[in-house]
Amino acid sequence: MRSETGSLRRTCSRQRRYRSTLLAPEATLLLAETRFAAGDANSALLEAQRFQQRYPNDAERVAQAILVEARALNSLSRRDDLRQRLERLATLYPDSAAAGEARSLFPNLMPERRPPDSDDGN
Repeated sequence: MRSETGSLRRTCSRQRRYRSTLLAPEATLLLAETRFAAGDANSALLEAQRFQQRYPNDAERVAQAILVEARALNSLSRRDDLRQRLERLATLYPDSAAAGEARSLFPNLMPERRPPDSDDGN
């Protein structure tokens, strides 16, 4: 537990230090993942949501943030919210690494890949 606390402290420090640099998105997502690894699912959930608000155009990392949310929601036994996040991940980022990991973690809950919408009018 002591090493987890030190790791979390270092991650928080990095996130504050890099807040206005190109490393800010990585530091913010790392903080969410570290909080989850330290057993703080509520804080991980908040950090993952904060990431998505701050960096909505970073598709691969947004997908990863949704996966952090899903893992946190699962550990909090919030099944309806978990299903909603998995649906969002499968719909918006079906080919992302995070979606692939979610399929492994939640095989009975993760929706199947959806084919792209056809725009040919047929």
